[in-house]
Amino acid sequence: MSLRLQNFDIREADWESDSKVLLNLRKLVFVVEQKVSPEEEFDNLDDTSWHWLVHDKRGHPIGTGRLLDTGQIGRMAVLENHRGEGVGAAVLDTAVEKARALGFEEVFLNAQVHALGFYEKAGFTATGEPFDEAGIKHQKMVRTLLPVRHDDQLHGARVKPLDANIKPFDTSEVTWKAAGKILRKVRESVALASGRQDIDEKNQTVANEGKPTSGVPIDTTDQLDSDCLHWQAQSHDGQTIGCIRMSPTGEISRLVVLEAYRNQGVGYTLIELALTRAVALNLDSVTLRAPLELQAFVARHNFHLVPDQAAEHIAEGDPSLISSPVQDLQLFEHQVELINVAEERRRFSQLNGENYDASENPYVLGKASKFLLLRREEEFKNVIFEMTAQASQSIRIWSPLLDHRLFHHRALRESFSKLARKNRYTKIEILIYDSHRIIKNSHAILEISRKLPSSISIRLVHPDFRSMNNEFIIVDNAGVIFRQDAEKYEGYANFRDITENNRLARKFRAAWETGLVDPNIRQLKI
Repeated sequence: MSLRLQNFDIREADWESDSKVLLNLRKLVFVVEQKVSPEEEFDNLDDTSWHWLVHDKRGHPIGTGRLLDTGQIGRMAVLENHRGEGVGAAVLDTAVEKARALGFEEVFLNAQVHALGFYEKAGFTATGEPFDEAGIKHQKMVRTLLPVRHDDQLHGARVKPLDANIKPFDTSEVTWKAAGKILRKVRESVALASGRQDIDEKNQTVANEGKPTSGVPIDTTDQLDSDCLHWQAQSHDGQTIGCIRMSPTGEISRLVVLEAYRNQGVGYTLIELALTRAVALNLDSVTLRAPLELQAFVARHNFHLVPDQAAEHIAEGDPSLISSPVQDLQLFEHQVELINVAEERRRFSQLNGENYDASENPYVLGKASKFLLLRREEEFKNVIFEMTAQASQSIRIWSPLLDHRLFHHRALRESFSKLARKNRYTKIEILIYDSHRIIKNSHAILEISRKLPSSISIRLVHPDFRSMNNEFIIVDNAGVIFRQDAEKYEGYANFRDITENNRLARKFRAAWETGLVDPNIRQLKI
């Protein structure tokens, strides 16, 4: 079987900034080539739809498609000289997955009859009789989307269950411009499910495109959204299940989690992401408005109730995690623990422990809690391999250089490959400062990440997080390997130090959410 590389890039477009390009592509395909009248082609549905834009490797736009809020996929247009390259299939697959993430139970489209085979291969089924549209014979086709729980059950039949501490979701930082539609939809879902009937007195309509939902106006957005930082949580199949926001001054709000995903750590993780970003912003404190009944929950993040600061009525605030329709919000405050470089170095210089003995068989991940001092290159190399080879869940590496002497060898690559292939939950995440060296020298870890991109990811640390030249590795929720200076072989390791693992994990997550993606890292040359 031959392997054909994808010679194009696809991204979700923004109608406000990309409309001219999208409309021009559709004009070339539908109006010029297929003789569809402009009046029929250009409707009034584009500004409320989701769109995708495809570019070739030279950056030229070559294809597009859209998804309506009714679940209809349409306006699939690919320039003639790029057909047969998989562009249309990529747009269709992306639109279907977007619909799944939005919670649609099915999608449909009106296919030109000559393309029925193409859509049938993509899982669509013809329904009804053929009809004329814009002078061209069409056929309605439908594809049922598997409910999330059903899909999870199918995967569960093939994958061995993991320990309970594996999170069944992923998180990411998003912009309101790119993800506002889905964040607003999640907020509305939570508000409706909780029976809230909160009315925005200034605007007696739902935030959902000005249309009431079941006649119940719900305030799920405001003018602050465009200025805030936003995070979302997604299930492993891409469905957005929760979100939170924080203003640049540290005011956390709009924390919501879909009912089916509560008590799984989603809300806890979303708050943690906001707090780690507060460290990067050098904020002294952050505030959170929440019902008094959630005091114990927010206290887990060291939030303390501010006396005599009863917040506004919930009807003017968040659709929160609670189920009662009316509740007063209270103001909670968290003092941010800022990273102090001098203190970090002082703490490191005072560490005491045992010398690492590679002959001791073995140090067991999650059980051996000895504090091990590392002072030579060979010791670092051995302990990195020994600890990561025992990983069953995750490996996270923060390494400015990804030192070839430590990470560029066959045994480690095979160990990473084994973990990455174990099941769909295992992950290896790597943060580096510069990709030039690992690309130029064909780093072993880079090669395996290109072969297993769904399980092994490499990002560049944002400049805001490069104040320290540390290198560390955290394995599962237990192991730690740390170098104070990534250019010196001086550090320590511990196969079970949950406190230090959590401390470094917070730093890692903050940098990961703002990490930069270098397209050269993903480019696979054969």
